[in-house]
Amino acid sequence: MSNMTAKRTVTLDTWNGYKVEIHATWSGGTYIDLHWNSPEGNVLEVINVYDYRSGKIKDDVNVSRELSEWIRETGIEEIRNYYRHTA
Repeated sequence: MSNMTAKRTVTLDTWNGYKVEIHATWSGGTYIDLHWNSPEGNVLEVINVYDYRSGKIKDDVNVSRELSEWIRETGIEEIRNYYRHTA
């Protein structure tokens, strides 16, 4: 399986318009890896795609949808904190 990827640009500071790219890469395992500004380098966070009820990875993993949900659920303030401490 080849890697599945997605990217979103998030505005961290509306005052000066500072934006950061979040890249998501999935290789078919239990986690989607998230990176700042490039699909390489240190992983800043992961999205778990393992379904504990069925005991396997979700059947319908959509990296783009999972990344959008992570951004919405995490919120800009928390993403700003992640960036401040990991970039």
